[in-house]
Amino acid sequence: MQAGSRAGGTLRTLEEYERASTRFTETGNARRENPLTVEDHLSIVNRPLLLIDPAHIAPAPLHLTLGIRMYVLRLGIEAVYFYNGLPLAHVYAQNLAHLLRDGIGVHPAPYWGGSLEGRACNKNCERLGLVSSLLSKYAPAAASTRYSAAYDSWQAVLPVMNRTSAATTNEVAALRRDTARFVDGMTGAFPWPSVTPKLHVLCCHAPAFLELFGSLGRYREQGLESWHAKFNQNAALYTEDTFLASCLAYVRRSSIENAPGDGNQNRGVRRMPARAGPGARKATRPDDKRTVAGRAMTGRPRQESDASASKQAENCAK
Repeated sequence: MQAGSRAGGTLRTLEEYERASTRFTETGNARRENPLTVEDHLSIVNRPLLLIDPAHIAPAPLHLTLGIRMYVLRLGIEAVYFYNGLPLAHVYAQNLAHLLRDGIGVHPAPYWGGSLEGRACNKNCERLGLVSSLLSKYAPAAASTRYSAAYDSWQAVLPVMNRTSAATTNEVAALRRDTARFVDGMTGAFPWPSVTPKLHVLCCHAPAFLELFGSLGRYREQGLESWHAKFNQNAALYTEDTFLASCLAYVRRSSIENAPGDGNQNRGVRRMPARAGPGARKATRPDDKRTVAGRAMTGRPRQESDASASKQAENCAK
């Protein structure tokens, strides 16, 4: 798994898992002065009960996007700590939080990971150049350049990974190339990162799944999560004796109202966002008027109340 793009495509046998488990328990690790953990040993304790063909492992685009975005942001903080020490890394982390809020427009949340959920995560991915520019002020030029190159590879992966329409042969080849370049570049640019399970799935399983089934976004979990939230909001309107009966009543009403779905199935006229059109200009500088900070610098009114701004500042500090 730690071999990056060179680790995919081969299905291991139960006997190989048995041998790996035996090596971890019987090769003297317990007799070391500081025994290695399973994570440090890069091994396993118990073999799996079921083996699944790598091509049939379904990548979850939402969880990949959330997990890898947190991984990349955290890696930038670790890079500043590695090259310049803890005090400067603390300053960079604070400035990164303010950049996410004021420059990119991500609303902070006081619990772990909440500040990058949903549309905020995609908005963050669209403006990665701002994060790279910030890191260049705190890390050596060589490190920030490699970090920026990895960002470019990640941005090339996202459109194909999240799209529901069928991918072409060229797009499948491009995804395989870009995911390998992203994962191998991240682990090769810095001496300490480890290939996480999500990075492994992105690099070694997402391209095979895309080639076999034609799409990743078609099997994503965002639609289910959206319906879950929408059902919770309207649960009081569809009260039945059981939970399943409430779901059934809600689904019946939704089918009558022709609830919006994927663009391939929805024939109605829909207003597309400006950034989806060809040649759309995105904010690349903190003073751009498309950002919260840019509007404030030009004296334009905020889109939020003073109470909302104060609460966001408190959450950002948390």
